[in-house]
Amino acid sequence: MSQQNILYILNLFAVIISFSILILVVYKKRNQNIDIDPSKCGKSWERLVGFIIDLIVCYFMLYFITIILKNLKVNISEKTLDILFSPLLWLYFSVFESSKMQATIGKAFEGIIVTDINGNRITFLRASLRFFATIPSYITFCIGHIMIACTKYNQGLHDMLTNTLVLKKNFKENMDSQPRAQDDQSIERLRLS
Repeated sequence: MSQQNILYILNLFAVIISFSILILVVYKKRNQNIDIDPSKCGKSWERLVGFIIDLIVCYFMLYFITIILKNLKVNISEKTLDILFSPLLWLYFSVFESSKMQATIGKAFEGIIVTDINGNRITFLRASLRFFATIPSYITFCIGHIMIACTKYNQGLHDMLTNTLVLKKNFKENMDSQPRAQDDQSIERLRLS
């Protein structure tokens, strides 16, 4: 068996597994209890524009890294740049989405943030898992991303796998300014005592 045939079989296997994951996740999450109004979720086009802006930002960052390395007389190949780009993307998305800002530069420009399904800030670990959970979406010809336009809460496969939402930023501000239900119950108990 030639190396090309082995690669073809491995790619086919990866696609089959990714489609299986996609079907299982969608089936499992179809009745997920989320207490957030779907109209408060970021739209698919907002997410797409934000993603394009993020890719442009990351390419500029890689370009500046290349200039710095060349000025330091470091010989860097195209393959090395390709290898550098993946960790750069991972750190960029994970650090920004788990930060106080809760958004990458592109998402902030679009006025959307990444939260868990309760509207809370996500951890660096969850942001990292969310980043790597995009791999099945790419393997399945971006079906996991196309799902964003078709699901109730505009969730892609990576959002469903990591229990995250992309919400409009003003939703989070409104949520923070309103007292939580537990606080209301505590106040009512104090009044009755």
